[in-house]
Amino acid sequence: MDKSIEWSMKTREEILAYGLSFPDTYQEAPFHDQNWQLVRIRESKKAFLWTYMREGFLNLNVKADPQWRDFWRSAYPAVIPGYHQNKEHWNTIIVDGTIPDKDICRMIAESYDLVTDSPTKRIYEAVKKIPKGQVATYGQVAELAGNKRMSRAVGNALHKNKDGKHTMLPGGKCKRRAFRSLCLWRRE
Repeated sequence: MDKSIEWSMKTREEILAYGLSFPDTYQEAPFHDQNWQLVRIRESKKAFLWTYMREGFLNLNVKADPQWRDFWRSAYPAVIPGYHQNKEHWNTIIVDGTIPDKDICRMIAESYDLVTDSPTKRIYEAVKKIPKGQVATYGQVAELAGNKRMSRAVGNALHKNKDGKHTMLPGGKCKRRAFRSLCLWRRE
């Protein structure tokens, strides 16, 4: 997607065009109601942008990081908790002309980023950083993947990994660790 383009966010068509400018996306009307138009990620089928008319205004539902959710809600009265969605993770943007186009674009882009983020992919990328023949704990891999508290997710992801390049070792062989843990060894 070309970030240098200035996008207008006044009509449903313009907003849907912006949503469809992200990689591997498609548009759908899942409720057999043309009022509800969604933009989804092709591979996962997850929606990151919902559009619909409500009380005379175009509304957009976008996923929001909890750290930013309240910022957007306090910055603009036209950003409210997600209509018909989890209020903790979704915001509704009422397109009434009070929110600058660049901020609407930013909220949609953040929604896309949140929906396409894959901890499993981050784990596999972190494992690739382990030098061949070296050992790392699940906790170390989790930290490399961006969240030191997801070591259980590391174990689950690697258990499902069938590439044969990584082996789980019992904790006793993990570079003199005093505690029991599982380790990952990257084969040469």
